[in-house]
Amino acid sequence: MIKWATELLLNYPEAIGVIGGLLFSWAATQTIKFMFPAKWTEARFKSVTRIVAMVTAFAFCYGLWEAIDHMREDPTNERPLALIVSIGAAFASPIVYTLTLKVVTHFFPWINSVMSARPDSPKS
Repeated sequence: MIKWATELLLNYPEAIGVIGGLLFSWAATQTIKFMFPAKWTEARFKSVTRIVAMVTAFAFCYGLWEAIDHMREDPTNERPLALIVSIGAAFASPIVYTLTLKVVTHFFPWINSVMSARPDSPKS
């Protein structure tokens, strides 16, 4: 299993970088957004949350890609591609998360109160 995972990492750094960047971004954003002050306006909260998601997605995607390239002993060959894909992952992170959460909360409405730092108030 470990050999299979290592081969996957070395053969598909693009996919692993993007998937890893998105997953890390969502996890980091989920952790960090609960630390924001409750007095922030909704607009400020969403803006800062999206910035956190974008920065963490870019940093982790690019860093993971560089690490994989280093493991492949090819540290400079794909650097421009890694930058472009990491920027794409950064912009995609908040959008993909929002769309995924909309679909999930449609089928499982109770998840909003668990996942959101600002859950919707119950509708009467």
